[in-house]
Order: sequence, then structure tokens, then C-alpha cells
Amino acid sequence: AVVIVYIYRHFGIRKDAMILLTVISTLLWAAVSADFQLPPLPFEPSATEPVISAQANKFHHDNHHAGYVSNTNKLLEEEGDQKLKSYTLSELVAKVGSGKLGLEESKEQKLRNNGGGAWNHAFWWRVLAPYDSEETKLGQISDDLAEAIEDEWGSVDEMIDEMKTKANKLFGSGWAWLIIKEDGLAIVTTPNQDNPLMSLVPDEKQGVPIFGIDVWEHAFYLTYGPMKPKFTEDFWHVVDWDQVSKNYQAAKKGNIEDLIGKEF
Repeated sequence: AVVIVYIYRHFGIRKDAMILLTVISTLLWAAVSADFQLPPLPFEPSATEPVISAQANKFHHDNHHAGYVSNTNKLLEEEGDQKLKSYTLSELVAKVGSGKLGLEESKEQKLRNNGGGAWNHAFWWRVLAPYDSEETKLGQISDDLAEAIEDEWGSVDEMIDEMKTKANKLFGSGWAWLIIKEDGLAIVTTPNQDNPLMSLVPDEKQGVPIFGIDVWEHAFYLTYGPMKPKFTEDFWHVVDWDQVSKNYQAAKKGNIEDLIGKEF
């Protein structure tokens, strides 16, 4: 708006034209700084049964994920920093722990927890598919991803075994991730709502996620109770390997925003 007033005063643009330009600039800025949105479930809540129940999906999406998104928006609104509000969710999450956000420690911790939770769950729903659907077949894994997996583990089954083992050994709440690093693929875990994009995670755990397993209790407890190993064993019936392959391509090209879709 300041630029538009300058143009008006120095070049004599008609007042009605200036008003129109001001409205346009306001709308454009609002679009840039718009609140993050809760993406809809990409499948019917019951589609992942019997591995993940409809009730679990509804609680997970409508309460937990929605809460992370709402709390992230509330934090950014309270902070009132338009630069912060101009970042995508991926950009915000990646800067956590970098010292570049200009937030006091307690507020950065809130962003770590809630922004991380918002990003992780937007990612999570996209790598799930209806139970034993075509997308869950190992044949959906692209040739280049299959080759990268075989180079690192020898076979897809060996990769899955390591992922299950690391997820089961993770103490408390957190995530197990399949990530791309500079030297190839790796499997890492992070506590709570941290993820490998964040600047604060140890160097050996940093990378670009292409797949993840949520092992917070709210992800599986309604169906499996305390039997996390049973959940991680059955989980592969609802993995969307086609989407994981697309994530691999996006990550290789540096298209981080494509990992969680356009809602953010």
C-alpha cells in the first residue's frame, strides 16, 4: 500500500485506480499470509480398517491434527510478524532450531510441537491408502526407489524390517522415517513431533522424509492397545507406495512443498 501511495503522489494516478490497486494488494497479501488449513482425509475414515479404525482416524484427524494446525495459527497470529506468516509450513518447520525465526525460546518450542505436528500429519495422511488396495502393493514402488532401497538394504523386506525395529524401539511418542540424505536413503527416528527437516535434529537424522510411521499412542491405541509391535507389523497393509514413490521424486528434485500438498 505504501508503494501505491507513492505512485499516486508522484505520477498522478486517478484516485479510483489507486483504491482498486490498494484492494488488490490487500487481497494478495491476505492470500500470502493466510492461515494454514486442515487438509481433509484423502480416504473414508473406515478405509484403513482393520489396521486403523474409523474412530481412530477421526480422533487423530479431527482432534489431534486439527489442534496442531489451530495452535500454529494462533501462535503466528499472536506474534504478529508478517514475515513469519509469509512462510509456508515446510519453511517454518525447517527453520525450527536455526535461530532465524526470531522467536523467544518458549514460543519456538510451541512452534516445534504444533508446527511439527501439523506438518507431520499432513504428510502422514498422504502416505496411507485403503487396506490392501492397489496402492499398497509392493509393485507400486517405482523402479528408481526400489533400486535405491536395494542398494541400501538389499531388499524392500529388509528395509521394512529395519523400519519396524526402529519404530518399536523408539521410547515414548515419536516417528520413524524413511529419508533421503546426500549419500542415499536412511531410516531414522525422532521424538514427539520433531521431523528430519528441522534444523535442531542431530545431523545424522537430518534429511527429507519420503515415508513415516506415527507411533504416538493416539495413532494405534484404540485398535491395538499397548501392542505397538503388532501395529507396526500390520501397518504395511495401508501404505501408499505410489505416493511414497512420488515423494521420492519430489525430494530428489528439492520440491519439499509437494510432500504435504498445496493446503499449506
